[in-house]
Amino acid sequence: MPTVQALIALLITVVASLVVGVTGFGYGLIATPLYANLMPLSEAVVLVTITSLPLMVQNALTVRIAIPWREIWPLLLTSLPASALGTIMLAHSNTELLRIILAATTLLGCVVALWAPKRALIHQAYPWACLAGLLGGFIGGAVAAGGPPVVLYCLLRGWNKTQVKAILSVYFACTTIWRLLQLILNHIATWPVVRMGLIMMVPAMLVCYLGTLVFRRMSTTIFRYATIILLVAMAVNLIVQ
Repeated sequence: MPTVQALIALLITVVASLVVGVTGFGYGLIATPLYANLMPLSEAVVLVTITSLPLMVQNALTVRIAIPWREIWPLLLTSLPASALGTIMLAHSNTELLRIILAATTLLGCVVALWAPKRALIHQAYPWACLAGLLGGFIGGAVAAGGPPVVLYCLLRGWNKTQVKAILSVYFACTTIWRLLQLILNHIATWPVVRMGLIMMVPAMLVCYLGTLVFRRMSTTIFRYATIILLVAMAVNLIVQ
């Protein structure tokens, strides 16, 4: 019989999957702080990584024909080693410090969701892509919410929606697979949490797919602001705990 904790974790997975279905990103920003209220942060990171993995891979496969690898490699160049360092920090650092990092990243995610420049402010990959990858990779490895620095970089480049979706989809797929490997190598991914994540993969994929259909006619502006309010509340909760 499912425990109360497992049922709440399933509800969190459903909410985060809906956000991904509507916006295309934000799984870690939603799920990590909510999971962290139920379990240790290290377990929350493992659960986010496993449940989001099929969503990230699925998104990458949908844009595989138009993948701009020339723009993705500079991001991955620094993101992958930084992610490994972030995972080591997760294994050995003070939980309160990681909660502050997660709260700051969550607030940055709100800024990214609200603001988009009308023209490109960055016109070349180096060194900005490397910096975005470095920050995103480290934060992703530490708290599984490293999207905002990379999303902000994409906005500053002035790319259209198709380009941004392709770059983010492949970036998140690669970094999620890499983070899972690091969690295993650092003995953070324990079998009970892995098993829970594997079980929740199926509802996560189903709800994400339904979200793209059901919420296609919903006001995305209203949904976006509701999501931002939730993110701010979670960030404040992480700081005051």
